[in-house]
Amino acid sequence: MTVIVTRLSAIAVRVPLATPVLAPQLKISFRDYLLVTLECSDGSRGIGFSYIGTGGGRSTAMVFDEFVLQNVLGADPSNPQAIARKLKFSTRIQGRGGIVANALSALDIALWDRNSRAAGLSLAQAINPDAAKSVPAYASGGYLSGEYRPADLEREIKANLDAGFRSIKLKCAFGTPNEDLARVKAARGFMGDDVTLMLDAYNRWTRVEDALPSVIAYQDVNPYWVEDPFEPDLLDELAVLGQKVPVTLATGEFYFSPAAFQTMANQKSVGVFQAEAPRCGGITDWLKIAAIAEKHGIEFSPCWFHDLHVHLVAASPAAKYVEYFPTRDILNFAELIDKPVMARDGQITVPCDPGVGFDFVIEAVEKYALGKAVTGTYVPPTRVSAVAS
Repeated sequence: MTVIVTRLSAIAVRVPLATPVLAPQLKISFRDYLLVTLECSDGSRGIGFSYIGTGGGRSTAMVFDEFVLQNVLGADPSNPQAIARKLKFSTRIQGRGGIVANALSALDIALWDRNSRAAGLSLAQAINPDAAKSVPAYASGGYLSGEYRPADLEREIKANLDAGFRSIKLKCAFGTPNEDLARVKAARGFMGDDVTLMLDAYNRWTRVEDALPSVIAYQDVNPYWVEDPFEPDLLDELAVLGQKVPVTLATGEFYFSPAAFQTMANQKSVGVFQAEAPRCGGITDWLKIAAIAEKHGIEFSPCWFHDLHVHLVAASPAAKYVEYFPTRDILNFAELIDKPVMARDGQITVPCDPGVGFDFVIEAVEKYALGKAVTGTYVPPTRVSAVAS
Protein backbone atom coordinates (compact mmCIF):
# COMPACT_ATOMS: atom_id res chain seq x y z
CA MET A 1 0.00 0.00 0.00
CA THR A 2 1.35 3.43 -0.92
CA VAL A 3 2.53 5.57 1.98
CA ILE A 4 1.32 9.18 1.95
CA VAL A 5 2.05 12.35 3.89
CA THR A 6 -0.81 12.75 6.36
CA ARG A 7 0.28 15.71 8.46
CA LEU A 8 2.58 18.70 8.01
CA SER A 9 3.50 21.44 10.45
CA ALA A 10 5.80 24.46 10.22
CA ILE A 11 6.66 26.99 12.88
CA ALA A 12 8.85 30.08 12.76
CA VAL A 13 11.15 30.70 15.72
CA ARG A 14 13.42 33.59 16.63
CA VAL A 15 16.44 32.74 18.77
CA PRO A 16 18.33 35.72 20.20
CA LEU A 17 22.11 35.82 20.32
CA ALA A 18 23.57 36.20 23.80
CA THR A 19 25.47 39.26 22.53
CA PRO A 20 24.82 41.04 19.20
CA VAL A 21 27.65 40.67 16.70
CA LEU A 22 28.82 42.58 13.66
CA ALA A 23 29.52 41.16 10.22
CA PRO A 24 30.58 43.52 7.41
CA GLN A 25 27.65 45.91 6.88
CA LEU A 26 25.34 43.99 9.22
CA LYS A 27 24.45 43.83 12.93
CA ILE A 28 23.02 40.51 14.06
CA SER A 29 21.09 40.17 17.31
CA PHE A 30 18.86 37.15 16.55
CA ARG A 31 18.32 34.31 14.08
CA ASP A 32 15.01 33.28 12.50
CA TYR A 33 14.48 29.62 11.62
CA LEU A 34 11.62 27.65 10.08
CA LEU A 35 11.09 24.22 11.67
CA VAL A 36 9.05 21.57 9.85
CA THR A 37 7.62 18.27 11.02
CA LEU A 38 6.11 15.65 8.73
CA GLU A 39 4.07 12.53 9.51
CA CYS A 40 3.04 9.71 7.20
CA SER A 41 0.34 7.05 6.98
CA ASP A 42 2.74 4.28 8.06
CA GLY A 43 3.64 6.09 11.29
CA SER A 44 6.99 7.35 10.00
CA ARG A 45 8.07 10.96 10.53
CA GLY A 46 10.72 13.46 9.55
CA ILE A 47 11.94 16.94 10.42
CA GLY A 48 13.24 19.78 8.28
CA PHE A 49 14.53 23.28 8.89
CA SER A 50 15.89 26.42 7.31
CA TYR A 51 17.74 29.50 8.48
CA ILE A 52 15.75 32.52 7.33
CA GLY A 53 18.10 35.30 8.44
CA THR A 54 17.70 38.31 10.67
CA GLY A 55 13.97 38.47 10.07
CA GLY A 56 11.46 36.84 7.74
CA GLY A 57 10.46 33.84 9.82
CA ARG A 58 6.75 34.64 9.86
CA SER A 59 6.73 35.32 6.12
CA THR A 60 8.34 31.96 5.41
CA ALA A 61 5.69 30.21 7.49
CA MET A 62 3.05 31.94 5.36
CA VAL A 63 4.72 30.62 2.20
CA PHE A 64 4.58 27.15 3.71
CA ASP A 65 0.90 27.62 4.47
CA GLU A 66 -0.04 28.88 0.99
CA PHE A 67 2.09 26.66 -1.22
CA VAL A 68 3.51 23.64 0.58
CA LEU A 69 0.53 22.22 2.45
CA GLN A 70 -1.80 21.92 -0.51
CA ASN A 71 0.87 20.36 -2.72
CA VAL A 72 2.40 17.87 -0.29
CA LEU A 73 -0.39 16.50 1.89
CA GLY A 74 -1.42 13.17 0.38
CA ALA A 75 1.80 12.86 -1.65
CA ASP A 76 4.18 9.91 -1.64
CA PRO A 77 7.13 10.93 0.61
CA SER A 78 9.53 8.45 -0.97
CA ASN A 79 10.00 10.65 -4.04
CA PRO A 80 11.36 14.05 -2.94
CA GLN A 81 12.36 14.84 -6.52
CA ALA A 82 8.77 14.63 -7.77
CA ILE A 83 7.53 16.78 -4.89
CA ALA A 84 10.28 19.33 -5.54
CA ARG A 85 9.23 19.58 -9.21
CA LYS A 86 5.60 20.10 -8.21
CA LEU A 87 6.47 22.79 -5.66
CA LYS A 88 8.74 24.65 -8.07
CA PHE A 89 6.03 24.68 -10.70
CA SER A 90 3.49 25.97 -8.19
CA THR A 91 5.77 28.91 -7.30
CA ARG A 92 6.96 29.77 -10.81
CA ILE A 93 5.14 33.13 -10.71
CA GLN A 94 6.01 34.05 -7.12
CA GLY A 95 9.69 33.14 -7.60
CA ARG A 96 11.77 30.32 -6.18
CA GLY A 97 14.38 32.26 -4.23
CA GLY A 98 14.47 33.89 -0.82
CA ILE A 99 11.79 32.87 1.64
CA VAL A 100 10.13 30.63 -0.94
CA ALA A 101 13.36 28.66 -1.27
CA ASN A 102 13.63 28.53 2.53
CA ALA A 103 10.16 26.99 2.84
CA LEU A 104 10.70 24.47 0.04
CA SER A 105 14.15 23.55 1.37
CA ALA A 106 12.85 22.84 4.87
CA LEU A 107 10.16 20.57 3.44
CA ASP A 108 12.66 18.71 1.24
CA ILE A 109 14.95 18.07 4.21
CA ALA A 110 12.00 16.68 6.16
CA LEU A 111 11.27 14.25 3.32
CA TRP A 112 14.88 13.01 3.18
CA ASP A 113 14.95 12.72 6.97
CA ARG A 114 11.73 10.71 6.94
CA ASN A 115 12.96 8.39 4.20
CA SER A 116 16.30 7.68 5.86
CA ARG A 117 14.63 7.16 9.25
CA ALA A 118 12.12 4.77 7.68
CA ALA A 119 15.05 2.81 6.20
CA GLY A 120 16.86 2.77 9.55
CA LEU A 121 19.84 4.60 8.06
CA SER A 122 21.66 7.78 8.85
CA LEU A 123 21.12 10.46 6.23
CA ALA A 124 24.70 10.05 5.03
CA GLN A 125 24.29 6.30 4.55
CA ALA A 126 20.92 6.73 2.84
CA ILE A 127 22.56 9.01 0.27
CA ASN A 128 25.76 7.00 -0.13
CA PRO A 129 26.38 3.60 1.51
CA ASP A 130 30.11 4.34 1.26
CA ALA A 131 29.85 7.69 3.05
CA ALA A 132 32.81 8.72 5.18
CA LYS A 133 32.65 8.13 8.94
CA SER A 134 34.04 11.56 9.77
CA VAL A 135 34.73 14.80 7.91
CA PRO A 136 37.15 17.71 8.34
CA ALA A 137 35.79 20.94 9.77
CA TYR A 138 37.05 24.49 9.92
CA ALA A 139 36.31 26.83 12.82
CA SER A 140 34.28 29.79 11.65
CA GLY A 141 34.24 33.21 13.29
CA GLY A 142 35.93 36.57 13.16
CA TYR A 143 32.77 38.57 13.87
CA LEU A 144 33.06 41.73 15.93
CA SER A 145 31.13 42.44 19.11
CA GLY A 146 32.05 46.13 19.02
CA GLU A 147 35.23 48.01 18.22
CA TYR A 148 38.00 45.81 16.83
CA ARG A 149 40.51 44.78 19.48
CA PRO A 150 43.52 42.67 18.47
CA ALA A 151 43.47 40.91 21.83
CA ASP A 152 39.93 39.63 21.18
CA LEU A 153 40.95 38.24 17.80
CA GLU A 154 44.02 36.60 19.27
CA ARG A 155 41.94 35.04 22.05
CA GLU A 156 39.45 33.60 19.55
CA ILE A 157 42.14 32.15 17.30
CA LYS A 158 44.03 30.64 20.25
CA ALA A 159 40.84 28.98 21.52
CA ASN A 160 40.30 27.36 18.11
CA LEU A 161 43.89 26.18 17.90
CA ASP A 162 43.71 24.77 21.42
CA ALA A 163 40.55 22.88 20.37
CA GLY A 164 42.54 21.17 17.61
CA PHE A 165 41.42 23.12 14.55
CA ARG A 166 44.00 23.53 11.81
CA SER A 167 41.63 25.43 9.50
CA ILE A 168 39.99 28.72 10.50
CA LYS A 169 37.68 31.11 8.66
CA LEU A 170 37.40 34.78 9.62
CA LYS A 171 35.18 37.62 8.51
CA CYS A 172 37.18 40.26 6.67
CA ALA A 173 36.39 43.49 4.76
CA PHE A 174 35.74 45.53 7.90
CA GLY A 175 36.70 49.21 7.83
CA THR A 176 39.06 50.76 5.29
CA PRO A 177 41.19 48.53 3.05
CA ASN A 178 44.29 49.36 5.12
CA GLU A 179 42.53 48.61 8.41
CA ASP A 180 41.16 45.38 6.96
CA LEU A 181 44.53 44.22 5.71
CA ALA A 182 46.16 45.00 9.06
CA ARG A 183 43.54 42.87 10.79
CA VAL A 184 43.95 39.82 8.53
CA LYS A 185 47.75 40.10 8.81
CA ALA A 186 47.40 40.15 12.58
CA ALA A 187 45.23 37.03 12.36
CA ARG A 188 47.83 35.24 10.28
CA GLY A 189 50.47 36.22 12.81
CA PHE A 190 48.39 34.85 15.70
CA MET A 191 47.81 31.47 14.03
CA GLY A 192 51.12 30.95 12.22
CA ASP A 193 51.81 29.99 8.64
CA ASP A 194 50.87 26.29 8.90
CA VAL A 195 47.17 26.90 9.61
CA THR A 196 44.70 27.07 6.73
CA LEU A 197 43.08 30.52 6.70
CA MET A 198 39.82 31.26 4.87
CA LEU A 199 38.55 34.83 4.50
CA ASP A 200 34.89 35.85 4.19
CA ALA A 201 34.13 39.31 2.75
CA TYR A 202 30.38 38.82 3.29
CA ASN A 203 29.20 40.45 0.05
CA ARG A 204 31.12 43.66 0.68
CA TRP A 205 31.48 44.91 -2.92
CA THR A 206 29.36 45.49 -6.01
CA ARG A 207 32.09 46.40 -8.54
CA VAL A 208 35.23 44.59 -9.62
CA GLU A 209 37.34 47.73 -9.29
CA ASP A 210 36.32 48.09 -5.64
CA ALA A 211 37.01 44.46 -4.75
CA LEU A 212 40.25 44.08 -6.68
CA PRO A 213 42.71 45.98 -4.42
CA SER A 214 41.66 44.13 -1.26
CA VAL A 215 41.50 40.67 -2.83
CA ILE A 216 44.96 41.14 -4.35
CA ALA A 217 46.30 42.41 -1.01
CA TYR A 218 44.96 39.30 0.75
CA GLN A 219 47.64 37.29 -1.03
CA ASP A 220 50.00 38.51 1.70
CA VAL A 221 48.29 36.15 4.18
CA ASN A 222 48.02 33.20 1.75
CA PRO A 223 44.26 32.55 2.09
CA TYR A 224 42.85 29.18 1.11
CA TRP A 225 39.92 31.09 -0.36
CA VAL A 226 38.26 34.52 -0.36
CA GLU A 227 34.53 34.10 0.11
CA ASP A 228 31.59 36.16 -1.14
CA PRO A 229 33.37 39.23 -2.51
CA PHE A 230 30.15 40.43 -4.19
CA GLU A 231 26.50 40.76 -3.44
CA PRO A 232 24.50 37.76 -4.69
CA ASP A 233 23.67 37.43 -8.38
CA LEU A 234 26.63 39.47 -9.63
CA LEU A 235 27.83 36.48 -11.60
CA ASP A 236 29.55 38.43 -14.37
CA GLU A 237 31.52 40.50 -11.85
CA LEU A 238 32.52 37.30 -10.07
CA ALA A 239 33.80 35.81 -13.32
CA VAL A 240 35.84 38.91 -14.14
CA LEU A 241 37.37 39.05 -10.65
CA GLY A 242 38.21 35.37 -10.83
CA GLN A 243 40.20 36.00 -14.01
CA LYS A 244 42.11 38.91 -12.49
CA VAL A 245 43.29 37.43 -9.19
CA PRO A 246 45.35 34.32 -8.35
CA VAL A 247 43.37 33.82 -5.13
CA THR A 248 40.71 31.09 -5.08
CA LEU A 249 37.21 32.56 -4.82
CA ALA A 250 34.33 30.85 -3.01
CA THR A 251 30.61 31.58 -2.94
CA GLY A 252 27.15 30.04 -2.92
CA GLU A 253 25.37 30.43 0.42
CA PHE A 254 22.99 33.07 -0.98
CA TYR A 255 22.15 31.27 -4.22
CA PHE A 256 18.88 29.41 -4.52
CA SER A 257 19.13 26.93 -7.39
CA PRO A 258 21.54 24.64 -9.25
CA ALA A 259 21.29 26.93 -12.31
CA ALA A 260 23.46 29.63 -10.73
CA PHE A 261 26.13 27.07 -9.87
CA GLN A 262 26.08 25.70 -13.40
CA THR A 263 26.68 29.25 -14.66
CA MET A 264 29.60 29.71 -12.28
CA ALA A 265 31.05 26.38 -13.37
CA ASN A 266 30.74 27.33 -17.05
CA GLN A 267 32.37 30.72 -16.41
CA LYS A 268 35.11 29.17 -14.23
CA SER A 269 34.36 31.91 -11.71
CA VAL A 270 35.15 30.16 -8.44
CA GLY A 271 37.12 27.27 -7.05
CA VAL A 272 34.74 26.47 -4.19
CA PHE A 273 30.94 26.08 -4.07
CA GLN A 274 29.27 26.79 -0.72
CA ALA A 275 25.57 26.03 -1.24
CA GLU A 276 23.47 25.54 1.89
CA ALA A 277 20.93 22.72 1.72
CA PRO A 278 18.40 24.60 3.91
CA ARG A 279 18.39 27.45 1.38
CA CYS A 280 19.26 26.10 -2.09
CA GLY A 281 16.26 23.79 -2.53
CA GLY A 282 16.99 21.23 0.14
CA ILE A 283 18.98 18.03 -0.16
CA THR A 284 17.50 17.26 -3.58
CA ASP A 285 19.03 20.34 -5.20
CA TRP A 286 22.15 20.27 -3.00
CA LEU A 287 23.02 16.90 -4.51
CA LYS A 288 22.53 18.33 -8.02
CA ILE A 289 24.98 21.11 -7.16
CA ALA A 290 27.41 18.53 -5.78
CA ALA A 291 27.23 16.69 -9.11
CA ILE A 292 28.05 19.94 -10.97
CA ALA A 293 31.02 20.49 -8.65
CA GLU A 294 32.30 16.95 -9.16
CA LYS A 295 31.97 17.15 -12.94
CA HIS A 296 33.90 20.43 -13.12
CA GLY A 297 36.53 19.67 -10.50
CA ILE A 298 35.23 22.30 -8.07
CA GLU A 299 35.50 21.85 -4.32
CA PHE A 300 32.20 21.83 -2.43
CA SER A 301 32.40 23.10 1.16
CA PRO A 302 28.91 24.18 2.26
CA CYS A 303 28.28 27.06 4.64
CA TRP A 304 26.38 26.97 7.91
CA PHE A 305 24.30 24.17 9.55
CA HIS A 306 27.11 21.77 10.47
CA ASP A 307 24.54 19.45 12.09
CA LEU A 308 23.07 18.73 8.63
CA HIS A 309 26.03 19.27 6.34
CA VAL A 310 28.17 16.71 8.14
CA HIS A 311 25.98 14.07 6.46
CA LEU A 312 26.09 15.65 3.01
CA VAL A 313 29.83 16.28 2.98
CA ALA A 314 30.43 12.69 4.13
CA ALA A 315 28.26 11.38 1.29
CA SER A 316 29.58 13.58 -1.55
CA PRO A 317 32.88 12.96 -3.38
CA ALA A 318 33.24 16.65 -4.35
CA ALA A 319 32.76 17.90 -0.78
CA LYS A 320 35.65 18.66 1.57
CA TYR A 321 34.97 20.84 4.62
CA VAL A 322 32.10 21.41 7.01
CA GLU A 323 31.84 24.94 8.39
CA TYR A 324 31.71 24.62 12.18
CA PHE A 325 30.83 27.20 14.80
CA PRO A 326 32.60 26.30 18.05
CA THR A 327 30.18 28.26 20.27
CA ARG A 328 26.51 29.25 20.13
CA ASP A 329 27.47 32.93 20.04
CA ILE A 330 27.08 33.02 16.23
CA LEU A 331 25.04 30.02 15.05
CA ASN A 332 22.52 29.17 17.76
CA PHE A 333 20.57 26.38 16.04
CA ALA A 334 21.88 24.05 18.76
CA GLU A 335 19.44 25.74 21.15
CA LEU A 336 16.63 24.02 19.26
CA ILE A 337 17.87 20.41 18.94
CA ASP A 338 18.68 17.58 21.34
CA LYS A 339 21.88 16.13 19.84
CA PRO A 340 24.08 18.80 18.21
CA VAL A 341 27.25 17.44 16.64
CA MET A 342 30.62 18.28 18.19
CA ALA A 343 33.94 18.76 16.44
CA ARG A 344 37.07 17.27 17.99
CA ASP A 345 40.54 18.04 16.71
CA GLY A 346 39.11 19.53 13.54
CA GLN A 347 36.96 16.49 12.69
CA ILE A 348 33.23 15.77 13.05
CA THR A 349 32.05 12.18 13.42
CA VAL A 350 28.99 11.50 11.29
CA PRO A 351 26.00 10.62 13.53
CA CYS A 352 24.85 7.00 13.26
CA ASP A 353 21.27 7.54 14.42
CA PRO A 354 18.64 7.28 11.67
CA GLY A 355 17.93 10.41 9.64
CA VAL A 356 19.65 13.66 10.53
CA GLY A 357 20.42 12.24 13.96
CA PHE A 358 18.56 14.72 16.14
CA ASP A 359 15.11 16.04 17.01
CA PHE A 360 13.69 19.40 18.00
CA VAL A 361 13.49 20.25 21.69
CA ILE A 362 9.81 21.07 22.14
CA GLU A 363 10.34 23.35 25.12
CA ALA A 364 12.85 25.45 23.18
CA VAL A 365 10.58 25.63 20.13
CA GLU A 366 7.72 26.86 22.27
CA LYS A 367 9.98 29.37 24.02
CA TYR A 368 11.19 31.00 20.81
CA ALA A 369 8.09 30.60 18.62
CA LEU A 370 6.98 33.66 16.68
CA GLY A 371 3.38 32.51 16.64
CA LYS A 372 1.26 29.41 16.22
CA ALA A 373 2.41 26.62 13.94
CA VAL A 374 1.01 26.34 10.43
CA THR A 375 -0.51 22.85 10.31
CA GLY A 376 -2.34 20.75 7.76
CA THR A 377 -3.86 17.25 7.83
CA TYR A 378 -4.64 15.13 4.81
CA VAL A 379 -8.35 14.78 4.08
CA PRO A 380 -9.24 12.10 1.49
CA PRO A 381 -11.23 13.46 -1.44
CA THR A 382 -14.96 12.83 -1.22
CA ARG A 383 -16.33 10.48 -3.85
CA VAL A 384 -19.35 11.71 -5.77
CA SER A 385 -21.64 8.91 -6.93
CA ALA A 386 -23.80 9.25 -10.00
CA VAL A 387 -27.46 8.48 -9.29
CA ALA A 388 -29.73 7.40 -12.16
CA SER A 389 -32.86 9.51 -12.52
